[in-house]
Amino acid sequence: MYRGTLPGWWLGEQDGRFDEPYVSPRRWELELRAAGFDGLDAVVLDSKEPHQLNAMMIVKASTDKTPSKHVTLLCHEISKPGPILGELERRGYTVDMRLINELPLPAGQDVIALLDMDQPFFENITSELLEAFKKLITTLDKSGIFWVTNPCQMHCPDPRFAQVIGIARTMRSEVLVDFATCEVDNINSSSDLIADVFAKFQLREEDETFKPEMEYAISNRSVNVGRIFPFSLKEELSISGPNDRVSIRTNNPGRLGDLHWSRKALEILQSDYVEVEPYATGLNFKVW
Repeated sequence: MYRGTLPGWWLGEQDGRFDEPYVSPRRWELELRAAGFDGLDAVVLDSKEPHQLNAMMIVKASTDKTPSKHVTLLCHEISKPGPILGELERRGYTVDMRLINELPLPAGQDVIALLDMDQPFFENITSELLEAFKKLITTLDKSGIFWVTNPCQMHCPDPRFAQVIGIARTMRSEVLVDFATCEVDNINSSSDLIADVFAKFQLREEDETFKPEMEYAISNRSVNVGRIFPFSLKEELSISGPNDRVSIRTNNPGRLGDLHWSRKALEILQSDYVEVEPYATGLNFKVW
């Protein structure tokens, strides 16, 4: 005799699951660490606690690899590296300061580019700077470049900075360069988070199954990646009101990907119109 609605529902009694077959994210973290994984990188609930039904968790296998403590800091002026230089030195990095036209770069160490500190680097770029950037990309070899820029995908105040996003994606796909971008809403107050993300970028692995993250956005001192963006399901739902209706429409009949919900005001019934309220129910083979 089963004590639940499904066979085997209570098979977890022996490992502490007395009241339900699932466990909390905290229990998952303990079990994953015991199995050789790192702690949870992120946990996203589908609703606010305690009303959630699902939890999306991101975790990776534990590694003993430590990031290199040698880095090249690329900026427009050697005298204006900002607080990032101090944060890197505080963490034990040996920092090589360079201008973009000072090539070749030291071999075997990643590059942090601060070329978007004052204004968009690629906006009205000169031919000299463009040539210097092209030489930089061709001389990176196995090193990667970590480009710090202003917000352009989350809470974007100036879309001109978004040019580097397209350039980085092109470099990754066509030139096979490890070109990461890190958008920051306040570079001066988030230097510690920039260093954290850079350390994670340094630990990227050549894995054909799971590609490393190459786009980060630091907003309100919270690190975001493109796979996860918080939203309220309640706010996203399209619910019809007393004076309108919500229907599913398509701009290209026959293509399921073009189906979308559309809101439309109710039409006033004419004298010869009839209003029909439809009902529907599911059927299966047992009904016949």
